[in-house]
Amino acid sequence: MKFTTTAVITGVKCFNNTVDGQTHNFTKIYVMTDLGDSGFGSATVEYKWGTADNIKKIQDLPFPINAQIQMEIVTNGNKQMTIVHDVSPVAQK
Repeated sequence: MKFTTTAVITGVKCFNNTVDGQTHNFTKIYVMTDLGDSGFGSATVEYKWGTADNIKKIQDLPFPINAQIQMEIVTNGNKQMTIVHDVSPVAQK
């Protein structure tokens, strides 16, 4: 299921290196998410967003930023995962 949502991104970080012979190359975004019925207010949820190159698209913006986030929910039959396909900053008002 693909969808686009507008959300607040509070931070971003990337990693591109080899650890114990395994290559890791990713960007992570931190998205403000409502707590819902389990509490009050909001919390930050971490999502992987492709390779470390993606950080270049938003690293120079003043955080937190409003953005449209293209996401997809997929499953392997046992576990549900959320994939971030793209992030597009939205002009602040």
